[in-house]
Amino acid sequence: MGISILLLGFAVLGLIYIPVGLSEQVSMTVDSDLYDYFTYEKKFIEVGPPAYIVLNNFDYNNENHTKYISRVNN
Repeated sequence: MGISILLLGFAVLGLIYIPVGLSEQVSMTVDSDLYDYFTYEKKFIEVGPPAYIVLNNFDYNNENHTKYISRVNN
């Protein structure tokens, strides 16, 4: 009984603290072009979670509305 509880405790700790999956660098050789890509991506492109803009009463089929959005982005 005590061993079962101990093993269950180790399993729960493993689920919490051990990350799932491999990083991209571990799964390929160092001389690969993709290795450099993933290294630079990890270094420079960590910007956080995505942000979404919600547009109320916006009609995507109305040409005037879509022109307004393209002007705002430029």
